[in-house]
Amino acid sequence: MRRPTVLLALLLVVVPAASARAAGFPPPVELVHGAPLLGTASATDAAGNSVLVVTGGGGTRLLERPGPAAPWGAGVRLRGSTKGPVVAAAGAGAAVVAWRNDRPRRYQSIVAMVRDPGVGLWSDPLTVSDDDADGVRHPAVAVDARGDAVLAYNSGTRASHLSMQGAVTVAVRGPRSAFGQAVVVDDVPHAGAPAVAIGPDGRGIVAWVRDRRIWSADVDAVGGTIGRARALTPRGFWSLAHVAAGPGATATVVARETVDDGTVLYAVRRPADGTFAGRRFQVLERFTHAEQRFVQELAVAADDSGRTTVVWSPESFGGPRFTAGIRFAVAGEGSLSFGRPRDLVPEDTPLDCTTPSVAASAGRAAFGWTCSDRKTTTFQTARANRYKIYGPTTVATGTALPTSYFAKPLTLATLDAAGNTTLILTRPDPLQPRTPTTEHVLTTTGR
Repeated sequence: MRRPTVLLALLLVVVPAASARAAGFPPPVELVHGAPLLGTASATDAAGNSVLVVTGGGGTRLLERPGPAAPWGAGVRLRGSTKGPVVAAAGAGAAVVAWRNDRPRRYQSIVAMVRDPGVGLWSDPLTVSDDDADGVRHPAVAVDARGDAVLAYNSGTRASHLSMQGAVTVAVRGPRSAFGQAVVVDDVPHAGAPAVAIGPDGRGIVAWVRDRRIWSADVDAVGGTIGRARALTPRGFWSLAHVAAGPGATATVVARETVDDGTVLYAVRRPADGTFAGRRFQVLERFTHAEQRFVQELAVAADDSGRTTVVWSPESFGGPRFTAGIRFAVAGEGSLSFGRPRDLVPEDTPLDCTTPSVAASAGRAAFGWTCSDRKTTTFQTARANRYKIYGPTTVATGTALPTSYFAKPLTLATLDAAGNTTLILTRPDPLQPRTPTTEHVLTTTGR
């Protein structure tokens, strides 16, 4: 592994920004602003330690908060070409940040930094991908409480248009060690971005879409083994593969299929025997073309018991709104099926809403999303357990957003084992002619 040069500089936290006060959540505090910011990635472990990575506005920034009641630190700036960072956290201090390095050439390499529990310090940035990867993109990472981690990405991407597809490559690590040799699990260079998940004992799953079907590979970070690629579905029109993992070999795959008369959102749960053989995909939502709706995007999260939550926002076309509410479904610990979908936002809402983020911990799930009409944007959250939905709660407001902003999540939710929800909000200033829009990243924690 090569050690790229990454210079760190202090980043000052700015003063709190005014926002709406919500029960259980203090007014959000501004952490970063820029013109424009390109995206945020955040994670919180079970103990409440949070990590936030912000791209754009002059660089990539890494900020940390040691516990739900602690202030956010001053942060560091990762100098250099850091594109598309992702972050994962678990237990009490385990965390991984990974990104794409575009120097000296675009799509040059995948770089990662790790933090082991009980250490408190980040490792030096290390290049995980091979020198001859011929273009890399779309890193995805997961970590467990011990510090076992799995990192997947597309390699060989220069062979495809705009480097959008490639082969699927996976690397794993154990606690207090570097990532091992990256292994190409699918060498056909037409795969989409991989999704990864890891359970509490270091076993996990990687899934991706290639040639209109869903593929997966098993990983064991403790044993350092990476399995072979296997097709989970027959060839159809599959997309949006997402995964979650629980104890042992349990895992969940959620994906969308476009069929002759519409779209279907499917999920399949793998039991502890570690095989999907004989398991049928469960229909979570089905839309026909006549309904003028489809599932545009989704998110999934699982806690250490394997309790898994899927959330999605049905999109509308041909009508006055882009979205038609927000729905979620839960599969309990040890269950091989999801329960009846429930509404977070009813389908007759007059608002357009982004697809929510979701986090899971200790039997709870936390959601964050943004809704807008022609005048106002609201940043909202909710929590749910197996019995009840708490919320929605509006934690901040802003001016109305153009539809282009609905392509990215503006409210990220993370959750610790005590039930504290930490929200990361991206709030843009009103649009001005011929002027780059300044975006503000704010945060608030509550229950």
